Amino acid sequence: MQRSLLYLLAILHVLTCSSQLHAQITLQEQPRSADAAIQTFLAKAPLKASPVSPLDRSRIESEDARFPGDRFAAPTAVDFDLANSGEWTEMPNGDRIWRLHVQASGAYGLGLFYDQFYLPPGARLHVYTPDRSHILGAYTQQNNSRTGRFLTGFLPGDEAIVEYFEPASVTGQGQIHLFRIDQVYKPGMFGNTTLRSNEQMELGFGASFDCHANINCPEGDNYQTLKKGIIRILVVVEEGSGFCTGNLLNNTRQDNTPYVLSAFHCQDGFTPLFDLWRFDFGYETNACANPNAEPSRQSILGCQKRAGRQENDFILLELFQTVPTSFDPYFLGWDRSEVLAPSATIIHHPRGDIKKIAFEEDAVRVFPNRINWNNDVQTPASHHFIVNYDFGAFEIGSSGSALLNPDGRVVGQLHGGTSDCESTTAYYGRLTLSWEGGGTPATRLRDWLDPDSTGAVILNGRIPDDEAGLTVSGMVHTETGTAIPNTQVILIGSNGSALSTFTDDQGLYTFTNVAAGITYEVSCQKSDMVLNGVNTLDLIQIQRHILNLVNLDSPYQLLSADVNASGSVSTLDLIIIRKVILGLEPDFSPWPSWYFVPAINGFANPQNPLEGFNDNAYLLENLQEDILDFDLIGFKPGDVNDSASF
Repeated sequence: MQRSLLYLLAILHVLTCSSQLHAQITLQEQPRSADAAIQTFLAKAPLKASPVSPLDRSRIESEDARFPGDRFAAPTAVDFDLANSGEWTEMPNGDRIWRLHVQASGAYGLGLFYDQFYLPPGARLHVYTPDRSHILGAYTQQNNSRTGRFLTGFLPGDEAIVEYFEPASVTGQGQIHLFRIDQVYKPGMFGNTTLRSNEQMELGFGASFDCHANINCPEGDNYQTLKKGIIRILVVVEEGSGFCTGNLLNNTRQDNTPYVLSAFHCQDGFTPLFDLWRFDFGYETNACANPNAEPSRQSILGCQKRAGRQENDFILLELFQTVPTSFDPYFLGWDRSEVLAPSATIIHHPRGDIKKIAFEEDAVRVFPNRINWNNDVQTPASHHFIVNYDFGAFEIGSSGSALLNPDGRVVGQLHGGTSDCESTTAYYGRLTLSWEGGGTPATRLRDWLDPDSTGAVILNGRIPDDEAGLTVSGMVHTETGTAIPNTQVILIGSNGSALSTFTDDQGLYTFTNVAAGITYEVSCQKSDMVLNGVNTLDLIQIQRHILNLVNLDSPYQLLSADVNASGSVSTLDLIIIRKVILGLEPDFSPWPSWYFVPAINGFANPQNPLEGFNDNAYLLENLQEDILDFDLIGFKPGDVNDSASF
């Protein structure tokens, strides 16, 4: 028997810190332009709308007919940055405000994407509708990502204003470049359910069936812990934007590695941009009734794919950052045995709406036949569970939601089926088969959920412990002891884990909950203007060194002077620095903006630090105890007199 079933992708779309790699934390403050005194200055520079090319609706409809997902927004390429677009206004004290007004006539909403995004200390970014009824931000330096890419979410309507405030102390250090704007072409994304019909399948807040029960209704009373492991995923692919549901999973090391299980078809057939996927925690109403206003959420931006397989319809992602304990997360347990659950629970985000709950009161069964899906995928026989809900339903956007057995452990994830408020039949990829998958680490769960090959068949869920794990901390500073703020410090574990944080105003950084017994590679990154601290005084000092009139006796000075990374300081370095100062060369390639070395034993050959110095990463081998003083010293290519400003 073969069936053609609904392909449940909410495509698709829509992606390191409050002390971790980039959680999308925002400050609840108004844009600076809301200040009456500042409005006086802004009035001198009337803001003109920058048009965005309209979507080719016939092409979009044709694509949706051929690939029946449920994309709600499609991308438009743009090229807007601080230099070529918008308007700058300078305040009497030297502070500056840049505003960009984008307009895409006919769009139901706009989502803004950035491929160059760096906010220096004190800077603020807001995005809002012209009437300020919807405001996103303030975004700050805490939102800087390790990839330099970012998104500021969706606003209703066909116009949006981007406002960037830059203090005088960091003039010219910010980087903002919009490369893509997604235009919402289906109505109802922002809670207007009166437009709903079979031809207009809306997604987002308020768009799901009325028959769903919110997670905080009485039906969810016994699931208040489990719900903390269920996440809404705002998926981003090159082709557009949509929603799926994800599940935060525990692993046998129980080390808080942020693995998220979801459905393979959430990216199958598309070009995923995993660094722009957004993971929304706690997206729910506090009461049983549907709220009139959209609730808040806590989000993490960016992930990497660890494993996935089409036949089992599973994908395992690892978030770019550990989940902050302030998110109140729960790492779900799992059961890979072949014991069939006598009943099941489903917690999900239908149509990307707030968190809902559904039940199957009868035993879960294995579906014995192949399944034909309406995206031309056929899955093998006996690879799925079949479930007929007794309460609730699923919808687009529920894809990937966990099938939970009576012990609250994950046994599968939603692929698709047929569903409405009267009758629901759902098919779930079986975790027991996904465990071995296609026989390789990239196609199975085993290597990630049981990295030490313990052979565990059942694993309980857990609430992360604030005190669990080790602490690694220190300071990032210059050779003279000046703190270097807003420096990204990254720990890459030998087990594939990744942690990241940024230094504060005193140059301090801290990692907590660091797993023991693992070797970590430590590296730093800092984006900066290439000429910050580089000027003719550096040229003079380097020239005097070459002429033996004065010695650059510090290893950091020597490294700063060797801008061509040749292993020596020569007139060639002077020529390159002059070219950069004159704007004839963009940077000091292959050097990054900043380089960092450990304060202790930072050089293989201290007598000749230029010899063999070509690395910007260092090892903490087999970490067994807290390290509270792992300081790093930063130096800037071309800046031999340590004059860079922060």
